[in-house]
Amino acid sequence: MSKYEILDLVADSYNPSILLIALVLSLRVLREKEILRALQNVGMLLITIVPVYALILIDKKAELWLSMGLDYSTHTALAAVITIYIAKETKYALQIIASTALYIGLMLYQEYHTLMDIVSTLVVIVPITMMINKFVK
Repeated sequence: MSKYEILDLVADSYNPSILLIALVLSLRVLREKEILRALQNVGMLLITIVPVYALILIDKKAELWLSMGLDYSTHTALAAVITIYIAKETKYALQIIASTALYIGLMLYQEYHTLMDIVSTLVVIVPITMMINKFVK
């Protein structure tokens, strides 16, 4: 297995891994038998993920990123949304932000996206996520 393939495997496992962490953290209140709160936590996580995939559909139809010579980064958008969720819901904000920054560095190293692809995706998805977090709770 080449270095590129190994790093590709690491990159491909990042979003599923942090999603699993977010789900486990969402359900941690089950130990206190707070089923409703656990369901609300999972619901909030899912609601914040919806725009990630809605933007794919919008971009495919309107070609917003393509018109600027860019590519919408689903990987970046999903990592950002999950990172925001974990950072605001737990005491692990610094760790999750650092790991996501390293993941972005890995995407750049592997040449999945350009820096502008990543930044333009973040400029759109972060405010949407913050608005959802503010108005849906």
